[in-house]
Amino acid sequence: MTSLSCRLVTTIAGLQSLQADWDRLHVGNPELTMFNSWTWCFQWWQSYGDEHRLHVIVCTRESVADGEASSDEVVGIAPLYIARHRASKVLRNDSVLFLGSGGDTSPDYHNFIVGCKGDVAETGKIHEALIKFLVTQAGYDSLALGDMLVGSTLHGLATSHQQFGPGAVRLEAPKAISYTPLPKTMTAYRQGLSRNSRKHLKRRKKRMEEARDLGIEIVTSTDATLNAFESLVGLHLARWQDKGQIGTFRTERYLQFHRGIIRQFSAQGNIWMVVLRHANTIIGVEYLFRYGKRLFFFQTGFSPDYNHLAPGHLMIAHAIEKAIEEGLAEIDLLKGEYDYKQSYAPLTRYTQGVFWYRPGPLSLNIKLRSWLGRQRDRLKIVAGAAAR
Repeated sequence: MTSLSCRLVTTIAGLQSLQADWDRLHVGNPELTMFNSWTWCFQWWQSYGDEHRLHVIVCTRESVADGEASSDEVVGIAPLYIARHRASKVLRNDSVLFLGSGGDTSPDYHNFIVGCKGDVAETGKIHEALIKFLVTQAGYDSLALGDMLVGSTLHGLATSHQQFGPGAVRLEAPKAISYTPLPKTMTAYRQGLSRNSRKHLKRRKKRMEEARDLGIEIVTSTDATLNAFESLVGLHLARWQDKGQIGTFRTERYLQFHRGIIRQFSAQGNIWMVVLRHANTIIGVEYLFRYGKRLFFFQTGFSPDYNHLAPGHLMIAHAIEKAIEEGLAEIDLLKGEYDYKQSYAPLTRYTQGVFWYRPGPLSLNIKLRSWLGRQRDRLKIVAGAAAR
């Protein structure tokens, strides 16, 4: 006979002690990515945790045989923390979020860390135990379970609303992610694209072959990827400034976080930096994560002076070709609905956030805003009908 129990981890020492179990549960689960690995979450806490409180829930299974309990086995981890926000000028909102997100980071595919052994019923019970424990805890006003994979076990439970008590529940609009499985050859990959995409891919490959003093490579060592990252930051900021916008790499905290991530992941062979050069000058960098059999396209930067060469497309195409050569199974361009992503990865999956507000002024505020939104929509419909 077995039973599940949960406990709370609130210290960095406790978080460090979970690494071996976290890594064990993470391996082989197709619903999990580098964004909920122990390495990502621990590095994030080191960079951003000084303003927040750890709220990691650990689920253990205790086996009982012949009246004697064996040692507890960690079977699930909810990687969470509590952040203090303001829902308005007067309403405080201590909110539970996924560890590894927040501040100026917004990764995809948040999830609980539960092993994948093919037992769907047992997996569901572990998720339910983690959620039940979370809901019964005090010390926060709301849950913000953002960017969960639609169709995952956790998303299914969270969107059922049955897991939460009284209060207000809000569902975020789903966010699209472009992806596609990779075939065995580049020829087969091209055949799976639209006619227009094939034409552009062929033209860009020819442009790369004919261009003088243009070179491209993928670097993976720690020193090389860190150097490429520094070039990426400068190129990315220059490109966005050329558009009159700010860009992503705008805070020192964010830069230090990614430098730490690159050091950790490159040591495991999980960082690819595509580097595009004209003569001896770096004119483009693509930042990718190779995780398991999947390749994730994270960020791009290139000099606006070389827009005529379409450097972003050259780097994406090169990375895809290399991924196929190395036998990877899928490319994932992460969230953001852009036509260029669909041209390389025509399939779409979705992530969605679920938010729960405990009874009180905050949930009443959410319900009021929701009601006002519905009334506004009804008035628009009535006004439109009257106009016709």
